[in-house]
Amino acid sequence: MLAVALCLHLAAGAQATTYADVAPIFATRCAKCHAERGLMGPAPEGYRLNSYEATLSTVDRVRVVPGHPEASELVRRIRGQALPRMPFDGPPLEVAARARRDDLPAPGDYVEVRGRIGRDGAVAVERIRPR
Repeated sequence: MLAVALCLHLAAGAQATTYADVAPIFATRCAKCHAERGLMGPAPEGYRLNSYEATLSTVDRVRVVPGHPEASELVRRIRGQALPRMPFDGPPLEVAARARRDDLPAPGDYVEVRGRIGRDGAVAVERIRPR
């Protein structure tokens, strides 16, 4: 749900959104991997999201286009319009013991999930299978 909030903040445009609006989202959802020493080691693709300067950095390419979220790679990845989709760990999934499992997917696989979204934003999975 935090990634959705980030999309909504960025989609509002540069006048309505500041780094202070999205910094808590980056800190809880993004910087755990996109930091100097994140969960996956060095930041994936060298892209750090743990400071304003790093987020707007254009050292190797433009990832955030202030005022134009539709052109921002960061927003496109969160929306699933560019690969890999972010955040990698996505919304919390609760796979019930009775959930139908067709050929269990491996980590990193694209999957189709059918379920219900709870009040807390968690997805109660009723069926999961590789795509």
